[in-house]
Amino acid sequence: MNDGDSTVRLLVDGSGTVTAIAPAPATLGGHDLNRVLGRPLATLFDAAGALTVAAMTAAPDGLPVPRLVLASEDADDRHVWAVAHPCGTHDGDAATVLVTLGELAHDPDASAAPGPPVARRTDHAEALARHASESLIRTSSRDEVLDLLLRTFPPLLRATQSAVALGDGTRLHMHRVPEPAPGAVAPRLVPLDAPHPVAVAARTGQDRFLTVEQHEALPGDPKPLVAAPDTRAWWTLPLTDGSGRAVGAWTLGFRDPHRPAAASQAAIREVTRMAGHALVRTVETQPYLDFVEAFRAGTSFEEPADVPGIESAVRHRPAHEAADLGGDWYDVFALRGGLVVLAVGDVQGHGPEAAPMMSRLHTLLRAYAIDYRDPGMVLTRVNDFLGRFPTPVHATCLLAYLDTGTGEVVVASAGHPPLLVAARHAVEAVEHPRDTLPLGVVADQRFISTRLMLPPDGILALCTDGLLEGPELDLDDGIARLARDLEAHRGAPLDDLAATMFARADATGHRDDATLLLARRASGT
Repeated sequence: MNDGDSTVRLLVDGSGTVTAIAPAPATLGGHDLNRVLGRPLATLFDAAGALTVAAMTAAPDGLPVPRLVLASEDADDRHVWAVAHPCGTHDGDAATVLVTLGELAHDPDASAAPGPPVARRTDHAEALARHASESLIRTSSRDEVLDLLLRTFPPLLRATQSAVALGDGTRLHMHRVPEPAPGAVAPRLVPLDAPHPVAVAARTGQDRFLTVEQHEALPGDPKPLVAAPDTRAWWTLPLTDGSGRAVGAWTLGFRDPHRPAAASQAAIREVTRMAGHALVRTVETQPYLDFVEAFRAGTSFEEPADVPGIESAVRHRPAHEAADLGGDWYDVFALRGGLVVLAVGDVQGHGPEAAPMMSRLHTLLRAYAIDYRDPGMVLTRVNDFLGRFPTPVHATCLLAYLDTGTGEVVVASAGHPPLLVAARHAVEAVEHPRDTLPLGVVADQRFISTRLMLPPDGILALCTDGLLEGPELDLDDGIARLARDLEAHRGAPLDDLAATMFARADATGHRDDATLLLARRASGT
């Protein structure tokens, strides 16, 4: 450690490169941190014997940085915590991240450790609780919660193994990582009324800490817990719902036969409490998610297939990522004669409630697009058909036909954000009549097509308003910003360009369905 300073701070830019270190010179856990200056942050953790990453999460800008880090146990038996925070942007680049590293004392008895290490241990425990909270909030299924409890959290808690017991009313279903060694007898099902601490915790809400020797002396065989070679103690805690009712139990194995330090105990209890709530939430919503998955199986959007004459890339994110459904749709398909149809649409509303109508409109538009080769006529026919629906349906849509041989583009809009065209040395938005309304608003609405030329290597960009506007951004500014991104990065591989442009969805100030479809005309056409 640096004399007089318990932490080291690294400034990491949007590309993942360390641009500053303070204080200087900087060492941590016996490792020289100055060597990483001007190099990718990952090099700090890749070298043999250097710090090892126990958990990685994405910062808001998508930059992979360590949210929590533990050092490998070296000769000095020292451990490291780390927390990363975004700290703004510069000239439109990805957010800069401040990574703070600190060293933990190894002594498991916090009361015996000197003042600063105790404070650092508390910082680590608080950081762990924050990380667990962020991870558990994002879960949408029981399996995701189990994966966190069995694989992600134990290394952060310095546990040697993990077991989760989930009840069905009469029995406990055991899940273990690692699995017992071949030949070991470990029942998958445990009666809920069994005297074993796992069943007691799931039945009564009482936790229990036992050494391996104490556990083996308990009556009853076979036992649901089988110690790994480096496990010397078990701690079983109840998993509870919001009312305190036990729904299962979480058991962690430890190398040390004594209870963890007070700060670590508090962190483990808090993680267990949040995990119990997450398990209940995901179990309650699982039938709904199963329905959504079945619905999505018939309406899911695959990556655009290879279409002769163009290269395409797409980004799509529903407002409700857990359900993975929303009101946006997109389509790319070829017709005879070298025509390619590109479409993006947005049903009024967002999330799963908009998905059924989105699916119907998507199918309807594709059917008409095959029969009519004029996008204005297609939108007119779809609009007429919507008038027959018993429930009003409103949706915006941008529909374009590209002749890959000549480069002619014919496009029509139903109240949708404009098509962006990157041709030659400029990017422009193709404006449509201001009085063009969304589909389903006026029964006799007629939609007009606009024609333009796209040179070889020219790019068409179609998107929904979730990428362009929100509380912190009006539509015109959003269109102008997206056009600047397209102009600045038009020479990049198309998938990389799509990723760069779609990152703007996080800067609109709210969460909405968002879709971006890019198509580049082949240079040889």
